[in-house]
Amino acid sequence: MTTQIAFHNAGKVFQTSSGPVTALEKIDLEIDKGEIFAVIGYSGAGKSTLVRLINGLERVTQGTVFVNGIDITHLPEGKLRSVRREIGMIFQQFNLMRSKTVYGNIAYPLKLAKWSKADIQARVTELLSFVGLTSKAWVYPDQLSGGQKQRVGIARALATRPSVLLADESTSALDPETTQDVLALLRRVNEELGVTIVVITHEMEVVRAIADRVAVLDSGQLIEGGSVDEIFENPKAATTRRFVNTITHYDPEPGEIERLQAARPGATLVSIRSVDPAEFGRCLAVIGADSEVSFEIVRGGIVQVKTRSIGSFTVALDGPAGAVARAETSLREVAGLAEELTRGEHALDTPAPGRHELGEEPDAPIGAEK
Repeated sequence: MTTQIAFHNAGKVFQTSSGPVTALEKIDLEIDKGEIFAVIGYSGAGKSTLVRLINGLERVTQGTVFVNGIDITHLPEGKLRSVRREIGMIFQQFNLMRSKTVYGNIAYPLKLAKWSKADIQARVTELLSFVGLTSKAWVYPDQLSGGQKQRVGIARALATRPSVLLADESTSALDPETTQDVLALLRRVNEELGVTIVVITHEMEVVRAIADRVAVLDSGQLIEGGSVDEIFENPKAATTRRFVNTITHYDPEPGEIERLQAARPGATLVSIRSVDPAEFGRCLAVIGADSEVSFEIVRGGIVQVKTRSIGSFTVALDGPAGAVARAETSLREVAGLAEELTRGEHALDTPAPGRHELGEEPDAPIGAEK
């Protein structure tokens, strides 16, 4: 893959009346041509500063930034403008000019670039069709819905045929249904036009829906990164786990664990993450064949990540200690991650799998020969 945007040991410190404030620190990050790359973090993590470093609206105070192979770290403003022509930008609050029609908003960057009137007309007509707003060409932004406004914003950002599109919290002001429509449009921009998209967001739903890779920022530092599958299947940092949990609901709150246990006295609660739903179903069928153990799925579900389904479940197991231990082992074998939340009263007699004394063999999984 060709690297299109690169940060090498990049940092940004703002000088304020209260003293220096570090917004980003030692960022090493590469974004490949043609991918959708998400940067996620809570408020104040440094996401918007990172975007402004890409288009040169802010300059690093240490390290370097490359865009399309050009080191823009100390590039003079005149030369930086030519780099910016390759970068489109869409915003949370749309930033449309209320005094101009939809046609006028999309045409504006083309006029600044001194395109001919005929070329402007052809390009705007093409973009209106692409974003599905041909019938809205001569209306004003105040007459549009939020989703329609963002479509205009996307068309305007694409007007000069940029190779990079920066989307800074571009769906945060939209309702869930409209968000999905806009994300579907961004996927089309990436797949049909080959535009590299950098999505800045605090919503894991956005990452799940469209990202190829993701970087997690926390307090100005890059704490984790990888493919979207890797991040959902095995989040390592606590901040990443909190984000992933907003979608998968893998980690029950302490109070919820207590409520689940109180409703099932004596049961062992086991949470599993990153499980293929089909494998999970087969595992439950094997567990159900053991007449000594009963099970109940008490929370969790399945999420679609790009083209894959990933399941996270909490299962209550009840029965004699040995049967429960075998069932727990079976669950662990189909999961990327597993966590025992509580041990039932029946399980106290026998060590759980993986906790046996030295020299002893653990119970075999249900259905396995011993």
